[in-house]
Amino acid sequence: TLPYHDAAWLAGTNGVGYQAYVPGFAVRNVRANVGVCDLSTAESVLASPALQAAVFTANPAVINYLNTGSGANFGGDATFPGMTINVDENNFALEATGIITIPTSGFWTFGVNSDDGFSVTLGANTFSYPSPRGPGDTLATFNLPAGDYPVRLGFYECGGGSELEFFAAAGTFTSFNSAFRLVGHTANGGLAVKSLPGAGGGVDFRPLIATDVQARMLNRYRTAYVRL
Repeated sequence: TLPYHDAAWLAGTNGVGYQAYVPGFAVRNVRANVGVCDLSTAESVLASPALQAAVFTANPAVINYLNTGSGANFGGDATFPGMTINVDENNFALEATGIITIPTSGFWTFGVNSDDGFSVTLGANTFSYPSPRGPGDTLATFNLPAGDYPVRLGFYECGGGSELEFFAAAGTFTSFNSAFRLVGHTANGGLAVKSLPGAGGGVDFRPLIATDVQARMLNRYRTAYVRL
């Protein structure tokens, strides 16, 4: 065969590729085939395909959802993925994941308004309202060094109305006020959040990438030639 001159090619190990974050959350909304009226059942539904009647995914900028009933602190409600506002849905569970950037060290108060229950894990910190309820706020304050923090918000709807908001403000607060902004609404002063796109609410392919070509390809080239 003719000699092939590959001195200008990058040498590496398969697999070849890259994975970039996108702004917003990775959301997975699951319609269950069982009753979902507590956090334990919600986690089982999110983890077990046998308990799932349908699965819907999205990458929204903010968590500000409404199905039926009353909205909460912020306008501009969106429908839960796969559902329609004012068409009543019961027995579903939602998972939103991402990475929140805390810009300055200090006390930050996070809040969730939910109907029904929820749990949040932010780095090593957690807060929740495990029982069913009508629309209500739950706040928690954490002392956080500046940096990036993985976040996971789990939510379930048992019956009646359903809505969900996730918000934050710098400082220590015990009730909702005008300082709060939806997490991800950066144009309005909200904390930045990013996530991994993909089916199932974000899939991390980084462990499979042995040769990362993000610096060479992202926003530059759509295709790469690979010679094995």
